[in-house]
Amino acid sequence: MGERTLPDASSRATKVFFPALSLCDLIFSGVFERHPSLRLSIVEFELAWAPHLLPTVDYTYREPHGEVPVHVGNMMWGSHYLHSESTFPQSRKILAEILEGVPDDEQAKPAPDHDPGIAGGNTARVYNFDVARLTLPA
Repeated sequence: MGERTLPDASSRATKVFFPALSLCDLIFSGVFERHPSLRLSIVEFELAWAPHLLPTVDYTYREPHGEVPVHVGNMMWGSHYLHSESTFPQSRKILAEILEGVPDDEQAKPAPDHDPGIAGGNTARVYNFDVARLTLPA
């Protein structure tokens, strides 16, 4: 084994710490209150850390300030295409499994008659994509 094996493995296993810490720093320092139109995208990280972090952040934030709702309307899914951990070519199947039980309006794909959703609409909104130009006729 090479001498960098342990640090590399530890760094890879704990990489989700950094987006979680950065997000908490932004929330608790009041950045979003001072800049309500600010949009933040955390990319190149899996989302497995979020289900644990969000209720913990809510609880921590709520204690001195009152309840803060977390909106699924701010969550985006990505296939990580072209990376070794990509869901391709099974992306649609895997996405359907991940979103099983999530209400349709929260899953919404980008389409002119849908609200933003995890599977595309939120991405279109955050990056200002012209959904009408991206949507193919049925």
